[in-house]
Amino acid sequence: MRKIFIGLLMVFSTSIIVKSQIYEQQAMFIYNFSRLIKWPSASNDGDFVIGIVGNNNMYTSMQEYMTSKKVGAQKIVVKKYNTPEDILPCEILVVAADKKSKMPQIMSKIQGMNILVIGENESLLDSGASIAFTVVDNKLKFQLNMESASKRNLVVSKSLMDMSYSN
Repeated sequence: MRKIFIGLLMVFSTSIIVKSQIYEQQAMFIYNFSRLIKWPSASNDGDFVIGIVGNNNMYTSMQEYMTSKKVGAQKIVVKKYNTPEDILPCEILVVAADKKSKMPQIMSKIQGMNILVIGENESLLDSGASIAFTVVDNKLKFQLNMESASKRNLVVSKSLMDMSYSN
């Protein structure tokens, strides 16, 4: 019985470590997205805001990773939004996978804004996200929806396009 308990404990703790590593990797990707995408000039004033809808663990990882980071001269600020109604103007909006059902309200709330919407997984790409994370061969990758990015007046660098994963 003790061996079973220890085995389950190891599996559980390993899954926690893997999840936290994924959030750290996503934070690194998002920081690089911020440097490889060009926003309209009006977005260059004030702080560079990254909003998270849902997923407290991603929010925590993002806050830790973005501490003291900048996009150009702009300080990065990470904000947490619990509902679509809470969303304020930002440069990047990351939507948790479990908020897929809220995508119509989210997209309505940010209509006309130059916001890069990033989905926590590929299922959000068809719901309006410009970028979505996916895991391929146990490696974190991302997919691009160039049409969505263009509608938001975002210019995606060729190097970012080349790095994206396509099925």
